[in-house]
Amino acid sequence: MAQGFVEKVRVQTLARPARVIALSAFAVYTLGIAYTILCHVLRVPPPHWLVQFDTFAFFAFALAHATEQLGARATFVFLALTFAISFAFETVGVLTGAIYGAYYYTHRLGLKLGVVPIIIPLAWFMMMYASYTVVAIIASGTRRVSSAWLALLGALAMTAWDLGMDPQMAAAQMWVWVDGGAYFGVPIQNFIGWVATTFCIFWLFQIFAQRQSPRELKFDNAFALLPVAAYAIQGASTVAIGVMNNQPEPSLVAFFAMGAFLFSAITRVLATR
Repeated sequence: MAQGFVEKVRVQTLARPARVIALSAFAVYTLGIAYTILCHVLRVPPPHWLVQFDTFAFFAFALAHATEQLGARATFVFLALTFAISFAFETVGVLTGAIYGAYYYTHRLGLKLGVVPIIIPLAWFMMMYASYTVVAIIASGTRRVSSAWLALLGALAMTAWDLGMDPQMAAAQMWVWVDGGAYFGVPIQNFIGWVATTFCIFWLFQIFAQRQSPRELKFDNAFALLPVAAYAIQGASTVAIGVMNNQPEPSLVAFFAMGAFLFSAITRVLATR
C-alpha cells in the first residue's frame, strides 16, 4: 500500500513539469494564432516566420500534453512513428509525386532535411495528436472497435483540416503544386495520400498501445480537453484566414468537415456529464 502511494506521488511529480509546459505552450500558441489572424484582418502580410512559430508552439503543447496523458513511452512511440512515416512519405512524394501528386517545398518553411522542411513532421505530429484526442473522445464509452476503424476515423479527422489548409498554404507559396489540381489548385491525390499517411501512423500506434496495457484516457477535466480546443482553434483560424484571403469555398468545406468531428466530440463530452 505504501509502495503504491509512493509510486502515485512519483508519477504526479514527474507529470507536473509536462503540465506546466503544455499550458504555457498552449497560451503561446493561442497568442501566435491571434496575431496571425490580426495580420490578415489589418491586411498586413504576416512575417514568414510566424507559421513556424505557431507550429513549434503547437508541437510543444502536443508533446507535453501527450506525455502526461499517454505517458512518456507511448508519446515517444507516437512521435517516432509520426516523424519517420511522415518524413518518408513526404520525401518520396516530393521526389516522385507518387503519393500526394507533384509538388515541392519553397524556402518559406525554413531549414530542410533533404527535400522536406524539418517543421513538416512536427506539424504532422501536432495535428495528429489533436485529431487522436478528438477521435478518442468520440469513441469513448462505445463498444470495442477495431484498430483499423479508429485509425481511419483519425485519418479522416486529420485530413478534414487539410481541406482548408492546403489551398491556403499553396496560395501563400509555402509549397507549389506543379500541375495544379481539381480541388482549388490541389490534386485530389493529395487527400488520398493524407488519409494513407495518417492511417498508417494511427494504425501502428493503436497496435502498440493495445499491446502495452494503455493508460486509460479520461476527459473529465479542462486540461484533458485542451487538444480539442487546439483542434478547434487551428480549424477556426484556417477557415477565417481562408475567407479573408478570398478562398471561401475550401474554407467552407473545412468548416463542415472539421465541425462534424468537433460537434461529435463535444456532444460526447456533454453526454457523459
